[in-house]
Amino acid sequence: MAKEKDKTEEKEGQEPVKPEAEEKAKKTAGLKLPFVLGIIAGVLVILILAVRFLFLPYIVASLTSEATAGESKTEDELKSEHKDNPLKEELDVFKANEKLSEFFQTGRITTNPKASTQFVVADFGIIFFPKDEESLKELYPGGKKEEGGSALPPSLSSRVRGIINSILGSMTAEELQIKRDSIPEYVMANLKPFFREKKLFIKEVILQEFIIQ
Repeated sequence: MAKEKDKTEEKEGQEPVKPEAEEKAKKTAGLKLPFVLGIIAGVLVILILAVRFLFLPYIVASLTSEATAGESKTEDELKSEHKDNPLKEELDVFKANEKLSEFFQTGRITTNPKASTQFVVADFGIIFFPKDEESLKELYPGGKKEEGGSALPPSLSSRVRGIINSILGSMTAEELQIKRDSIPEYVMANLKPFFREKKLFIKEVILQEFIIQ
């Protein structure tokens, strides 16, 4: 009985023997994951290199040709675009001639509102751009603005003041008070045609002073 008991304990202490097929399957499964990851990494590297050396030059060339095409528009094409879209012409002028901007101050303009014995006093500042440097030279006698002189010559500044005077005089005192905030836009819209005749473009009209008394 003692011998049988010893044999039983010896068998229980020993680990069960695993089949060889099961051991091989586990080893193979352990090797598969790094192998698959290596293949995926290799494919990604190949794709990146293919895009870099095969497709990227064509993409860059295409973008460059589009940019060049946009820059190489003829003067006739630009004129056609500007004719169809005057606002685009103004934006193009602002971008090209920002350094040539001028500021004109009308000074106090006094007039009677429509059907009123009251007076309205207004002072406007006008920021404008010439179409090009040649237009700026044509604007001033002698082709150059006098140092410290007005941004507009007297013949033009008097016309501008006259247009604004007519605008203010066409509204009643009540209308002027109600529309006070929108007066600069209204003045700008009425001055634009006159400025365009002189190859000038208005960027902004500022109401610097406004009094009704």
